[in-house]
Amino acid sequence: MPPLRLLVLACFASLLLSPALFAIDDWQPVDPADLKLTSEPKQPGADAVILYREEIYNDLLKFQSNYVRIKILTEKGKQRWSDVEVQYDRGSVKIGEIKARTVHADGTSIPFSGESFDKTILKGHDATGKLRNILVRAFTLPQVEVGSIIEYKYTLRWDDLYYMGSSWMIQDELYQRKAVFKYFPFNFGSTSTYLQDSRGRNLNNVSWVPFLPAGSVQPKYREDRIQGNVIEMVIEQVPAFLEEEYMPPSDQLKYSVRFFYTNGNSASQGADDFWKQEAKYWEKDVEKFIGHRDRMAAVAAQMVAATDTPEQKAQKIYAEVQKLENLSYARERTGAENKSNKLPVSAEEVLNQKRGYRSDINRLFISLARGAGLSAYAMNVSTRDRWLFQRMILNGDQLNSEIAIVEISGKEIFLDPGTKFCPYGFLYWKRTGVQGMRQTSSGKIEFARTPQPDYKDNMVNRTGTMKLSESGELTGKVNVLFFGQEGIDHRLEALRNDEQQRKKDLEDELKQSLPAGSTVTLEQVTNWDDATKPLAARFDVSVSQFASSAGKRLLVPTTLFRARNTQPFAHPTRVQPVYFFYPYMDVDGLTVQLPDTVHVEQLPKMEKDTHDFAAYLTNPTSDKQTLQFHRELLMGGFVFPVKDYPEIKTFYEHVNAGDEQQAILSVSANGQAKAN
Repeated sequence: MPPLRLLVLACFASLLLSPALFAIDDWQPVDPADLKLTSEPKQPGADAVILYREEIYNDLLKFQSNYVRIKILTEKGKQRWSDVEVQYDRGSVKIGEIKARTVHADGTSIPFSGESFDKTILKGHDATGKLRNILVRAFTLPQVEVGSIIEYKYTLRWDDLYYMGSSWMIQDELYQRKAVFKYFPFNFGSTSTYLQDSRGRNLNNVSWVPFLPAGSVQPKYREDRIQGNVIEMVIEQVPAFLEEEYMPPSDQLKYSVRFFYTNGNSASQGADDFWKQEAKYWEKDVEKFIGHRDRMAAVAAQMVAATDTPEQKAQKIYAEVQKLENLSYARERTGAENKSNKLPVSAEEVLNQKRGYRSDINRLFISLARGAGLSAYAMNVSTRDRWLFQRMILNGDQLNSEIAIVEISGKEIFLDPGTKFCPYGFLYWKRTGVQGMRQTSSGKIEFARTPQPDYKDNMVNRTGTMKLSESGELTGKVNVLFFGQEGIDHRLEALRNDEQQRKKDLEDELKQSLPAGSTVTLEQVTNWDDATKPLAARFDVSVSQFASSAGKRLLVPTTLFRARNTQPFAHPTRVQPVYFFYPYMDVDGLTVQLPDTVHVEQLPKMEKDTHDFAAYLTNPTSDKQTLQFHRELLMGGFVFPVKDYPEIKTFYEHVNAGDEQQAILSVSANGQAKAN
């Protein structure tokens, strides 16, 4: 979230003396029973359990301390948990000294004396489009054995006078016997300490919303003159959180407590008043940035023709603002650079400087569209890559990304000009199907949802023209077209890679959909920078053992390109909802030229499986010396409750079975099958 501003620091000498802040410097005593532990009765079959976990957040001192003690129960647990990775954002957070040790079952303690190192797990853009560099600090515990206890502690600190935002993520991948959470907010009892939010409003209260199961222990507020007022919670027997493929963001599903500062309101009272006030601040900020329509009319007139239809005007203006330098997708600028080269604070300045962040470019589009006589509005939404909007959380920063709406012939078109390479008529997937506040033709601010994503807008089309040898080798050319979200994703990924890495990424992606042992060489890519056209790639492909020998016959798969995941839902049961980033469609075609000595003996029948939410089709055909394979896979939804899992699982089982069908080819008397 954008930072709150700490205007005046109170004296915190008493906090510096707090024993709670120094608890991290000492290892807690080990219970002899834990040393002997061989299994966890409350979590049968667990590879490891968290015996104790402690997290302390302190807004005034700008730090977070963490303490974790884990019991290793199996060889698998040893392999998984001997290596520790601590995630942090290097752009705003510094990680302090890491202390760790291994305690064997006989009580022997081996301190960690090795080195820790950083490795990047995410180098890209956050929900607002801002470049982020997410790293983990990795280290390995010494001499870990089955039966060992490992424990480690570290701190995260931020140096500036900003509030970083606090959330307790209660659940973990492991079962937890006991977890302790403490939060020291700013002490508003002191008149010398106060906050302002990004709207300039004074904040004088801390509130929180728990996302916990019914009957759980709840956070408690305690006044303490020595340590400072604290919110704390001790919770025991916390179930492990199960990560599954294709699930919503885990932070949205885990037990958690989310904190926020307010100007007197709490989550249980004043929500309507808060969001009405927030809407007024937001619209005032938007309109101030956009400026007067008359000032942009002359500029817009140079971008469009008087004879253009409203749709053509909107498209031309959209194309022009997309050409500007989008700072949200450029390298992170230093403070000195920003100071020496002042960033734009209005639509006119964005236009003059020919650059801006994604929200700046979005607002410029609205300003120019209005200047061209179009009805255009701003909408502020919550992206769905990590959190969904929660009305009871009185924090306007939940709405973290703006889009534009134009009304043409009575129809509203939702646009995303601030996302680089997002074509006209699209929203990037993070901003589809989400809630937000928007401007309207009546002048009122309303809460509404953005349109749901459509599978027709997100397609991969793969076609191959290839030759089959008598030995079963398949060689030829494959063309791949990426439409809609697929094109946006590939183009945004390419922004942070050089040409060699782009080539490798495309080759690796195609190779994953081909049989093992295939070789793939990228020959050409077109439309990297033209989002109005599909991203197109051509490959030279060789599949060494596409056909297999069965006496005087060859068995040939009817599908060269497999599903994105051969069987993503193989498990008989499901705990988490099923979640795709967006609906999608794969359309594949393959033409195979056969040798003169090989002829089609039998083709499998056409397979078709249709549901309300998905469809699958495979249709093999042939003529004298040619095989044609056509395949379509359509997923029409993007989020499904657990109760729908059996039907989804069955559908993908049918897809997998259809993809494994084979055609039977015979080798004539003057030829011989040589495939392995």
